[in-house]
Amino acid sequence: MYIWISNTNSNMKLLIVFILIIISIAAKAQTNQLRHIEIGVSSLFWTPTAEHMKANNSLLDASIPNGYYDPFPNSAGYGQGVAPAMHVCYYFKNYLGAYLGFNYLSLTNHLEYPTKTYLMTGDLNVFHNEAQIINLKIGYAGQTKRESRVNMFFGAGLNYIPSYSMNLNTETNFFEQPTYEAKGNSFGFYVNSGLKIQLIKSISLNIGIEYTNNIKTLKYIGAPHSGFEKKTNLGGIAGQIGLSFNFGKDKS
Repeated sequence: MYIWISNTNSNMKLLIVFILIIISIAAKAQTNQLRHIEIGVSSLFWTPTAEHMKANNSLLDASIPNGYYDPFPNSAGYGQGVAPAMHVCYYFKNYLGAYLGFNYLSLTNHLEYPTKTYLMTGDLNVFHNEAQIINLKIGYAGQTKRESRVNMFFGAGLNYIPSYSMNLNTETNFFEQPTYEAKGNSFGFYVNSGLKIQLIKSISLNIGIEYTNNIKTLKYIGAPHSGFEKKTNLGGIAGQIGLSFNFGKDKS
């Protein structure tokens, strides 16, 4: 899978700092025998909540009152995707901790439908849109007491998108639109909750749901002197399944 990461110095520095924080927390948990540290890997089955991001929104955005519609460059979204994710959580109490998370979301939507305009019918519109979104999360994580094999977990905090790249490509049999691209970053928030099922002493199966909210006005740039803006939500709802590994020693 091709992973797109912005090559700007600020974003690279942010990722490096993020990795160093994770390493330092893990080292401190082992050397000082803090309560415990949790490292998790999972998959997020993500779906957008904003109409602009949905794969099947072409007629919703392009329709006009008399029943005709035109191939607008912003009239097809990006669809659903599966995002690999990881997190590190330091529980300074058995039921409350500090959370750092990361996931990478790649979306591709290929959509075709016939044109129906004032001047022509039967022409084929082809949309091929792609998006790459990096999410960094920092916040608090909680769980019910660990004595039980099945616990509820929950969390909330800041969802920062240091880099996103959104591409809209539209063409028909008669003409080809320029590729429109939007890049930038965004601040928002996340909440999650689910069940943690202990498999063995230090490994648990996590099943949950996560909601992210990142409201942003995207500024799409195409050919010279061509572009438009679209307010949307870069966040969405995701089902989560993965494993968590616990290290360190609990204290009474």
